Amino acid sequence: CESQEVDIASLALLYALSQQEVGCVLLGMKDIQQVNVAADLALRFDGIDLSKCRSSILDTVLTSTEKSVLERLLDRTVGPFANVWSSGEFRWDGVAEAKKHWALVESLKNG
Repeated sequence: CESQEVDIASLALLYALSQQEVGCVLLGMKDIQQVNVAADLALRFDGIDLSKCRSSILDTVLTSTEKSVLERLLDRTVGPFANVWSSGEFRWDGVAEAKKHWALVESLKNG
């Protein structure tokens, strides 16, 4: 993303806001500048028919560079997450990670 001068946080927000299945996107912002950036990104959706398919929405709200970066990120064969896609473990429900965490806590307690 950096090499294309695309902010990954902004791209992630735009992608999340384009998802019809997502009813609410929660953001953490550290200063007023980040609030303003998020507001500006959200304004890209003003007047957009959100009942359209995600790709149609993204075609409208993303710049050509952002589209290119997103396509690369989502490429299931050579993108940076190709191994995740091929393993089928791309949906994180937190249960396995929580179990690992508590097992580690227990092992440290029992030292």
